[in-house]
Amino acid sequence: MDSNIFAVEEKIFFFKTLVPSSVPEGITEKIKIINGNKVGCTVNLDVRKRNNNQMEQFAFEIEPKSVKIGAHEHTYVKILFKPTIMATYAGMFEAIVDQGEQNHKTHKLTFDLRGEGIIIIFINIIIIYIIIIRSAAYIEARTS
Repeated sequence: MDSNIFAVEEKIFFFKTLVPSSVPEGITEKIKIINGNKVGCTVNLDVRKRNNNQMEQFAFEIEPKSVKIGAHEHTYVKILFKPTIMATYAGMFEAIVDQGEQNHKTHKLTFDLRGEGIIIIFINIIIIYIIIIRSAAYIEARTS
């Protein structure tokens, strides 16, 4: 995948595939949080693992952890995807209005996070192998 994509119906944000060694600082995507109400609010933000498996790699961070949004205003938060190894990563984004009414449409926003880290070395080895085979075939054809 060459770009970041949000799948609306599935509620999944996909980060593009990254080679950890080529982008050691990771990539950041800005998410717009909108307060469409007449009253300002504080929104607490979090990214976390989808399950409590301690062995599972996690590569997502969020900044800031909390934002104050005025009435009919918006703000942006940053989600960082920073894979460290070749793996598929999954997480959950959550934004909860602090002391807000428990309306399921306006109190909480959640969606899945997905990303993949790959290692380019395998691709280079395959390309080198193909070049060697083609060179050997070319040399053999010339000597025959």
